[in-house]
Amino acid sequence: MMRKNRKNGSFGGNLKNFFHKKFSDFAAANKKNKNGCNASNGDGKSFGKEEKRFAKYSKQDKASFFVKAGGCLCIMLVCASVFLLMFANYNKADTQASYNFVVVLDAGHGGIDGGVVGVNTKVKESTLNLQMTYILKELFTMAGFPVVLTRTDDNGLYGDATDGFKRRDMQKRKEIILQAKANMVISVHMNKFSSPSRSGPQVFFEESSEAGKLFAQKMQAVLNDFTGNKHSALAGDYFMLKCTESPSIIVECGFLSNAEDERKLIDKDYQRQLAEKIFQGALLYISGSGMSGANRIS
Repeated sequence: MMRKNRKNGSFGGNLKNFFHKKFSDFAAANKKNKNGCNASNGDGKSFGKEEKRFAKYSKQDKASFFVKAGGCLCIMLVCASVFLLMFANYNKADTQASYNFVVVLDAGHGGIDGGVVGVNTKVKESTLNLQMTYILKELFTMAGFPVVLTRTDDNGLYGDATDGFKRRDMQKRKEIILQAKANMVISVHMNKFSSPSRSGPQVFFEESSEAGKLFAQKMQAVLNDFTGNKHSALAGDYFMLKCTESPSIIVECGFLSNAEDERKLIDKDYQRQLAEKIFQGALLYISGSGMSGANRIS
C-alpha cells in the first residue's frame, strides 16, 4: 500500500509540486538570460531580435523539458508497478491459509526392514518411501495443512533390532497417528508382483471403512488418469489401515518388480509428478466428502 506524503498529501501532489518547481526554475533562468542580453546590448531593435531568439529557444527548451519530464514519469510509473507487484506477492505469502486438519504421512519400512528392492538397481523400497513422503510433506505444508511424519529418517521405529521388532515398529506408528489426532493417513509404499508386467500405482483401504474406501477410490482414479492404468482400489487387511477411525489408505506408488516402474520411481522429476497427483487425490477427497475438520483457521 502506498503511503501518503505527510506534507503535500499524496504521491500525485508531490509529482505536481516537482514539475511546478522545475518549470518555475526554468522560467527564472530564461528571464535572467533575457535581462542579461538587454543590459549588454543597449539597442532596442537588437533587443527585439534577441527577445524573439530567446522566445524561440524557450519554446524548444520547454519542449525538451516536457519530453524529459515524460520520460521520468514513465520510469516512475514502471518502478511503482514493480513495487506494487512485489507488495502483492509478499502480502499473498504473508496471508497463506492454514487448516485445522492434520495429515499423517507414513513412510513404510525403515532400518533393517528395507521392504522390496528394485529388479535392476536393487534400490530399497524404504528409501523411495521416505523420498516420496518428504515431497508430499512439502506439498501439504505449503497448502496450509499440519503434517506429521511417522518416520523421519532411514531408521525404523522399533528401537533395538531384536525379536518382535516389526510389531514394535507398527505399534509406534499407531501411537504417532493417535497422538497427532490424524484427520487423514496416507501410508506410502512400493509394490512387487510375481509377474514383471504388472505396473502402476495401487491404492488399498480398510474394508470396514466407508470413508477409507471412498478416499481410496478417488485417489485411484487420479492415479489411473496420470499413468493410464485401469486399476481398482482394493480392500486390504493391513495394520496401518486400522490405526484410527479417520480415513486411511496405503498408496503403493508402483512396482519395483517392473523395470519401467523402477526406472521412473527413482527419477526425481517423476517422484515430484507422482507426489503432486497423490496430493491432488487427497484434496479431491477432502473437498468432495464434506469433512468438517478441514476448516480454514487463518
